[in-house]
Amino acid sequence: MIIQNNKTTLVSPSIKRPLFTNPETKILEYLIKNRPAHPQKVILNTSPLEDLDETAAHITAAALQKLGYIDIQAVIVNLYPSEKRAMVAHQELALLGLHNIAIGKGSNIRGRKVLRDDEFAELETNIQPHFEEATNLMMNILINNISYDQRVTLYALSAMTDFAQLFSGPLSQYPGLANRKIKEIGLMSGVTTDKFGNLLLRREFLTPNKIASNNTFDYASAQLLYKKLQRQNIPTSTLSRDGVYPVALDSSIFEELGEHPLVSRMKDMRKNLISSFFRSALAPVGNQYRGTWDESKDIDWFLHSPLANLGAYEGEKTLTEVVSDLETKRKEYDKTYPEDPDISFDEFWKYASATYGETVYKSAKLVPFYDPLQILTSIDPLKNLFCPKIVNIRGIEHKIIGLSSKESGILKAEEIKTTLSAVLKMGLC
Repeated sequence: MIIQNNKTTLVSPSIKRPLFTNPETKILEYLIKNRPAHPQKVILNTSPLEDLDETAAHITAAALQKLGYIDIQAVIVNLYPSEKRAMVAHQELALLGLHNIAIGKGSNIRGRKVLRDDEFAELETNIQPHFEEATNLMMNILINNISYDQRVTLYALSAMTDFAQLFSGPLSQYPGLANRKIKEIGLMSGVTTDKFGNLLLRREFLTPNKIASNNTFDYASAQLLYKKLQRQNIPTSTLSRDGVYPVALDSSIFEELGEHPLVSRMKDMRKNLISSFFRSALAPVGNQYRGTWDESKDIDWFLHSPLANLGAYEGEKTLTEVVSDLETKRKEYDKTYPEDPDISFDEFWKYASATYGETVYKSAKLVPFYDPLQILTSIDPLKNLFCPKIVNIRGIEHKIIGLSSKESGILKAEEIKTTLSAVLKMGLC
């Protein structure tokens, strides 16, 4: 690729483009026929390179902008290092033909993964865009770019720190402005339920659970944002993982998407993500690689969970045999390094990764697209594909898709899958 005049251009005109199936073509024709008179103004909050979902969200947004459904006012980028991640967002949007999108540099909250310097190597260009501080950028947009009859939709697709700062800081100094300028906020999140999946309200309010990554990046901010939104009567639409798993796409989607550089990025990130989940499941509680996973999320759980999606395991051993072998090897390394559990785990992980890593990756057949689905849930012609749980808080409806595995909120799974794949392909064209 070459970069000229702040625009990224693919060198080869013969690059393989996505091919649309007949059902995908019909979906796009339906969307074109039913496009709104005015696109919905939106602000996205993402964290590029955290996982493939961020890139997929940018692709989805590009498609919906091309189709006339949304008008992207800004992309707010957070998680450490937010300035470098903002550069990634700038690059990805340029690759998608979106060259003039304002990008706000958000908070430096620590993400789930530690990014290496080489992951930013391709950003060494002569382009040095200016990134405005996130809260200032959002306030400027709300005051100057948003009219009362065309309110903006916010999408929280990463840590909720910056949106929480917006509502608790400068926005609070303008009484009524949020209600006049903000239509709703889409939360890629999850709410608190009991062990049976029943909704739990705390003092008659929805609260974020401690499972969703976007909640746990900065849980205090997630709590604050939920509270501010409900007390200020801002409608919310929450999508949780239980609403995403039923409409996960087959991993063949990456081949169908063609040879775009962002597809290569997503494929690489997916492989790294599955590897990191595999390592987290093997790590003992307290180990740095365990992260926020509790002791119930062991290797047996992982291999049978939607994270691995091993519906068609391709190894020579059964899953039971794999678990047994790994537990045996773990004990052997613990005996070899009784005084240093960290070294013991590092050596154990080398064995597990070398022996089963590639098989686990190849066997993971399904790809859940969380952030793209969250964006699609607010598109009017697509709302009939979902049946969210409606919770009335102080006279305002709050929608929840994926309250639990038994109450997924998915009404027409196959149509949603077709729409997802069609929109992703459209974004890359």
